Amino acid sequence: MVDMIEKVESFVKMSAVEVFSTMLSLDLEEVETSAVADQEQLAGSVGFTGDLNGVVYLMSNAAFVQSLTRRMLGFEQEDECDDSLVFDTLGELTNMVVGNTKSRMSSYSVNCVLTVPSVVKGHRFEIESLRFQDHRRLEFKCDGGGLRIEILLKKTAE
Repeated sequence: MVDMIEKVESFVKMSAVEVFSTMLSLDLEEVETSAVADQEQLAGSVGFTGDLNGVVYLMSNAAFVQSLTRRMLGFEQEDECDDSLVFDTLGELTNMVVGNTKSRMSSYSVNCVLTVPSVVKGHRFEIESLRFQDHRRLEFKCDGGGLRIEILLKKTAE
């Protein structure tokens, strides 16, 4: 299981770098800690179930996700996007990262299906792993903002 957890963590990292590069023309730089928890936060999540169960969260502050939304949709940086566009963008970015990760896992014969993306908004919240065997956190900086990715994993009983 440990080997697969390491692989999934690596797959999520590669997928996030690829999605941000392709969809936003942005480079993610891994850092020790990002400034995600200092302001109002948004977290997108997509789960997967099958040979391996888990959830991946993409978290950032609301202002940075607003900036990503404008960039992804081709808006001017001074344009304001309503919450529904911002939530949809974060949900779709999360879905793309986890979908790409799922494709990478299938090359190791790990089959699973994805859940529908969801997005939550709040202040200073932390993801806790209650029923999962492993919890990983990746931190990135990008274009003046911070991005946290949390990965919760549980191997399905055989």
